[in-house]
Amino acid sequence: MVPVINTRCSVPRGENVLIHPDMLMFATNAPYLSLDIRYQVTEPPFYGELQKFVQFQAADDADNRQWTVASSFTQTQINESRLRYVHDSDAASREDYFLFRVSAVGAGQRAESEVEFHFRFTVVECRVDAAASRPVFVQTADRYQVSNISLGEVFFNSSFLF
Repeated sequence: MVPVINTRCSVPRGENVLIHPDMLMFATNAPYLSLDIRYQVTEPPFYGELQKFVQFQAADDADNRQWTVASSFTQTQINESRLRYVHDSDAASREDYFLFRVSAVGAGQRAESEVEFHFRFTVVECRVDAAASRPVFVQTADRYQVSNISLGEVFFNSSFLF
């Protein structure tokens, strides 16, 4: 397995960020095989939690989907936006990371990485202020694009682009 993409990610202090395939993706040298890429967390983040969105078996009609702490996850979960990092708002650090190993499983095969990889987070200060407070009316439109202008939000941060 080789890292196709392994970039750092920015997260506002005390908030969360989804980890997408444009941030973290591994591949094998056998693309013609149906192999499942699995990540095993060997050292969790220090100043937050890595969480995956899972569905539990439930006997009733209750919503049985929730975010749970992730000690392992798959490339499919990343591809489907079901992996996130939640930063602890009390943490003073401006960086965090987790360590992981990668394996590929399927078609009667299993390959594991001997190398540990890092995924890093940069914590940024961010403040959102309401610049206006007026209703947004949408009448008989099939589509309407909501922008920061129509919402009246202003993001303050010189080192982070929203």
